[in-house]
Amino acid sequence: MKKTALFLLFSLVVHTLTASRPDDKASKDSVEFFTQNGLTGLRRFKNKKVILTPRYERVGDFRYGVAPVRQKGKYGYIDKTGYHVLPCKFDSLAASAEGYAPALLDGKWGVVDNTGRLVFACSADSVVVLSEHSAKVLNDGKWGLMDKTGRLVVPCMYDDIRDLTSGVVAVRGGDYWGAIDKTGRMFLSCKYEAVAPFRSGFLPVMFKGKWGAFDRQRRQVVDFLYDTPDSLPQP
Repeated sequence: MKKTALFLLFSLVVHTLTASRPDDKASKDSVEFFTQNGLTGLRRFKNKKVILTPRYERVGDFRYGVAPVRQKGKYGYIDKTGYHVLPCKFDSLAASAEGYAPALLDGKWGVVDNTGRLVFACSADSVVVLSEHSAKVLNDGKWGLMDKTGRLVVPCMYDDIRDLTSGVVAVRGGDYWGAIDKTGRMFLSCKYEAVAPFRSGFLPVMFKGKWGAFDRQRRQVVDFLYDTPDSLPQP
């Protein structure tokens, strides 16, 4: 009886973990890729019914309902019904991250979403998708910031941009760092030596070799007295 109870508990835990990752290939959630004669197709997992005959040279995992595929050297997205959400016309295409992905066309990068919409036109030298449906965009050696609608809310004017989450990114102008929020509003001007990710709602910042912290209202709540971000006290 005890062994049966433990088995049932284990089965429940496994089912819960599997169900929480609907796009994880390990969850075997109704479809799978299969390879034949060097090409890959799509079929039902349980009954092996073919949805798409083998035609792709490369495929990626399903994420956010879509998977990248390559056909005749070009990339697109398919969904689990076999529908081409995004036609195979791009030179490179990443797996979807938070529903967004960089896409390369004719030497320029843009951003597509998991519905197949071109959110940001392929006009940038580089694109890196960040958290919270934003992306940093490189043109002529400078970085800007795209919001979730595809609008460039910060022009390409910074030497680097790094994600801090919580709606804020760190920006570097020359040798110094500052921060802006993801609507493009200045949070801290570029006069600091380093900026670390938010911790418990406070932003660690280095000035003249010492760390302090600001709150979300941009008020300094910890003086610049500490050697590392980890040594900062809770304000």
